[in-house]
Amino acid sequence: MAALSHVILHLTLCNAAAQATPKAPVAVRVKLFDRIGQQTFVQTYQIAPEDMENPVVEFDSPRGAYRMQIDVPQYHCLGSDYLAIMPDHVRKIAETLSDGPPPASVTPMILYGDAPLSFVYVKPTFVLFDKSVDCNKPIGDPLPAKIRTEYDQNGYYIWIYPDESLQEHEPVTLALRLRGSTGLYHYLKIPRFHPVVTQGWPQLVQLDVSEDNIDADSTQPTDVLLCPQFRSTTAG
Repeated sequence: MAALSHVILHLTLCNAAAQATPKAPVAVRVKLFDRIGQQTFVQTYQIAPEDMENPVVEFDSPRGAYRMQIDVPQYHCLGSDYLAIMPDHVRKIAETLSDGPPPASVTPMILYGDAPLSFVYVKPTFVLFDKSVDCNKPIGDPLPAKIRTEYDQNGYYIWIYPDESLQEHEPVTLALRLRGSTGLYHYLKIPRFHPVVTQGWPQLVQLDVSEDNIDADSTQPTDVLLCPQFRSTTAG
């Protein structure tokens, strides 16, 4: 039997639902689709009136990459997102639903992987730099970018939404930023993968981080682009 992950989905409902005062449970439907568009999961949940302000639904899913659709038919609330799910993890996901069709968005690049709990304490973030930034050279200011981050106790998930403004900097350099004991930051280049504006299925990169990685990086110079050897695999 395939190992499952438990997904805890925290929802922010659309304006129509948020302003309503229902007297009976409200149906919320969640669907998952794989890369070829096949539906792999569908479940309808009944949200009690007293839970409408902060509804939470939960389900189990095998590992993989999915497109998730959420709708509340009674109020025409809709939401859509891409997910990467690792086996034997507990995923906490926050989603905001819109009134009517969700606004069109750029297909994200998704990074995810196993990581120790100490990973959260070094304030990890992913940043983008111009292609001119070289290994072991000062990094300067990162490029403006929309980047969304989620962590659990043994993993992390990053959505990077590139836009047209990055084109003059391509191939964009992707780096992991970690805070050192001095309060300054270490920047680790992620090789081979460059966020680009694309349509359709997102680019997915699995990059596992170990305690040894964190300990080794803590002794390296700060505010320069470090270029360690990473093991990385694409998925989905």
